[in-house]
Amino acid sequence: MSKKSKTLKNNAKPKTLKKMPTSTIRVVHPNAAGIDLGSEIHFVSVSPEKTEALIHDFRCFPPDLLKMAEFLKSCQVDTVALEATGVYWIPVYEILESHKIKVFLVNECHLKNVRGKKDDAKDSDWIRELHTYGLLNASFVPPDEIREIRDYWRLRDQHIKSASREVNHMQKSLDLMNLHPHKVISDLTGKTGMAIIQAILDGERDPAQLSKHRDSRIRCSEEELIASLTGNYREAHLFQLRQALDLYRFYQQKIAECDEQLEKKRDGFEPEAPPLPGTLQRQRPQGNAPTFDVQSHLFRCFGVDLTQIDGISSQTALTI
Repeated sequence: MSKKSKTLKNNAKPKTLKKMPTSTIRVVHPNAAGIDLGSEIHFVSVSPEKTEALIHDFRCFPPDLLKMAEFLKSCQVDTVALEATGVYWIPVYEILESHKIKVFLVNECHLKNVRGKKDDAKDSDWIRELHTYGLLNASFVPPDEIREIRDYWRLRDQHIKSASREVNHMQKSLDLMNLHPHKVISDLTGKTGMAIIQAILDGERDPAQLSKHRDSRIRCSEEELIASLTGNYREAHLFQLRQALDLYRFYQQKIAECDEQLEKKRDGFEPEAPPLPGTLQRQRPQGNAPTFDVQSHLFRCFGVDLTQIDGISSQTALTI
């Protein structure tokens, strides 16, 4: 390297680094509170400027929840953050909502992603501190009317699953007796299948007589059905079959009662759109679909027919 280049290099001015702007955490919710929910006791934390004690505890009974809401109002709290823990949050959410307090229902997984001190007694204070600086995101909670319909729909879904288990029990009882009508009939709970099961429980054992309950729309032949109804009847298995059939009919009754409640709630909604146009293709009720017209109701609520999308039935649209 030449002397001239060395001189230029030594005389070069050092590069100056730009100063990065300093940022401070901004208070987003100055009148915030945090609640740590439990099965018996709820811990509430408010700002030290609002009350002497940092953490207050309230029992889960309704009078105590009302006291908790009144306490928060007296501390001028306008927003509360709480974890979505099991079903414990629902009564607290409803009471705080009725007292015009904005509730941030926080996903517990999101809360765990934020580093900080965590123990049972101080969780509520940690939740309040995070909520004060806007570090928690609220989960979507639908309006009260939608939540009520959702409760009926979820209960109905539980009954459907329970009824499906009893269908499996009926099939198992038939298999144990070497009876296989469910293998030649597409739906054991259809007209033909239920008539054959009831005849068996009434004492009929002749396959030819049992096959007379065959509906004309059944694809299998009468000879094939007779062959599937030749079995070995056992008293214990017949008892299991009767129990499963009774429980299946019980759950079907409960599903019908849920449909009645859903239809009543449907009629209470104000229509936001005209009835379903006749040009749109109506879906035929299938399987465990509700007894009322879900498709028209959804169109009146949203103004569009979600069932026109491929793969979305009326039950799927109502669940969404």
